[in-house]
Amino acid sequence: MLLYDESKTRAYLSADGIHWNLRGDVTDCGDNATAFYNPFRKKWVISIRVASGARNGRARNYREHANFLEAIHWTRLQNRTSEVATSPSEEFEWTGTDPLDPPDPAMIARIPTNSKDDPRIRSLYGDPPQLYNLDAVAYESVMVGMFGILRGPTAGKVWDELKCAKRNDLHIAYSRDGFFWDRPDRTPFLACTRQEGDWENGYLHAGVGVMCVVDDKLYFYYSGWSGIGPKGPSTYAGGSTGVAMLRRDGFASMDGDAKGGTLTTRLVTFKGKHLFVNVDAPMGELRAEVLDEGGNVITPFSADRCIPFTGDATCRKMTWNGADDLGELAGRKVRFRFTLHGGALYAFWVSPDLSGASYGYVGAGGPAFDGLVDTVGERAANKP
Repeated sequence: MLLYDESKTRAYLSADGIHWNLRGDVTDCGDNATAFYNPFRKKWVISIRVASGARNGRARNYREHANFLEAIHWTRLQNRTSEVATSPSEEFEWTGTDPLDPPDPAMIARIPTNSKDDPRIRSLYGDPPQLYNLDAVAYESVMVGMFGILRGPTAGKVWDELKCAKRNDLHIAYSRDGFFWDRPDRTPFLACTRQEGDWENGYLHAGVGVMCVVDDKLYFYYSGWSGIGPKGPSTYAGGSTGVAMLRRDGFASMDGDAKGGTLTTRLVTFKGKHLFVNVDAPMGELRAEVLDEGGNVITPFSADRCIPFTGDATCRKMTWNGADDLGELAGRKVRFRFTLHGGALYAFWVSPDLSGASYGYVGAGGPAFDGLVDTVGERAANKP
């Protein structure tokens, strides 16, 4: 645990999550610094809050180490940049917002009428967005990041004048290594309602663990502020905690309309035997086939021998007439081709178990798991 007490950040360890032991002060990093574990690199990462004029104000620097108690100490960055973090004693420039993150038009519209021609006031209300937080967790085969982006004035005095909660929206990102991030969709994943009186009117913060897996859903715990307190409206008043739910693997899908569509993967290899899919096609149909490196269908794993699936399931096994499983193809370079009519395909994977266990990461865990890896498959979901 990292705890900021308005003067410094301190690190604690606990064996049970209840009783905590202070283990040292973290190198000066301001408030809102967080930590996460990257199992793909086997490193603890400190997401360091910095203020950078070159990166639109608030941004994030990066520190990693295999040992958590070593990760909390480092040499401060001194006018140095690097594409990757290679030294265990350094801090590296990481990420921030960019021109694809627009200011909040609702805040620009709130510029005081008698100040619309004052460039200083206009710049305060129309400040470029800043990266307020970056939390991350391993989910299946990627790192999922939650970017907390301040979309509005950055000067505290403006918020004091407005007497409302800051406008922090939460955006989803993903990464293969936990350092370089892709944000293909700049639509907020969780947005402030911007409605006076709502508990999540503004200032949204993600839980550091980002998400838990509960049955066949992902739970995202987050906090929001109403801006209303016992003493009246205030920037930091009225904090609450809520939860948002999403279909498991439900971040994106490839959809087929009534006429149908196909999706062919790049070349992949696998170690398992059983092909599983996460698909929503209650009025449609999904078939799968396997191709060799040259794009030829491998018998008997053809679409016409595939037992089509119609329904809605987050963990469904695909089968073919004439084959017990995909074991004979393990280790070979192949492509999967899916044909879908009237539905959405969210994910596919090859499991060594009939349960459909992916052996991928499950975010911050969940009640069906005894660790941070899926070893239970369809038993983790509510089955009809």
